[in-house]
Amino acid sequence: MGPLLTLLVGQVAVLGLGIAAVFFEHIRKIGCMHSLERTAVSDAFFEDPGSLKKVPCPSIFDPAEKYISLIVPAYNEEFRLPEALTETLNYLKQRSAADKSFSYEVLIVDDGSTDRTSKVAFEYVKKHNIDNVRVLLLGRNHGKGEAVRKGMLHSRGELLLMLDADGATQVTDLAKLEAQVCHKLNQIAY
Repeated sequence: MGPLLTLLVGQVAVLGLGIAAVFFEHIRKIGCMHSLERTAVSDAFFEDPGSLKKVPCPSIFDPAEKYISLIVPAYNEEFRLPEALTETLNYLKQRSAADKSFSYEVLIVDDGSTDRTSKVAFEYVKKHNIDNVRVLLLGRNHGKGEAVRKGMLHSRGELLLMLDADGATQVTDLAKLEAQVCHKLNQIAY
């Protein structure tokens, strides 16, 4: 009975591994996300303040539509946000005018602000259109980490960067950062 039992255990193990392989391949094909999170991502939307239409949020697992996404987490930033957004959008417009392959989006994540942060942010959407500036409203304060995570999950860029609303990072340093990222990627590739 020993060899027969060993053979049976071996066949059960192979069958189990086969089922696991099919399961993991299925998970990979649907985007490697937990099903609850996939539902939350696919049900999210942006509101276009110009038309009041709901624009579906993209998922980080969708193909990139932009070269870069700048995620700006904002909690009660109604006074600092205008300066940061004006500087950022002026820089990005200049870059895209000089290089037609450069495309961008700025995603402002309002982390449950109790001031006029969302109103200020929506004014920039109206001024620069929803293709380049979007606002994601979290409803209640989740903290900066969650605001950044949600912004990253709903971004369309090939490169995803976080930019503070307080101007701690200068957007003009973006080219230096890109050069370093490309240099590191080339080192890894070779």
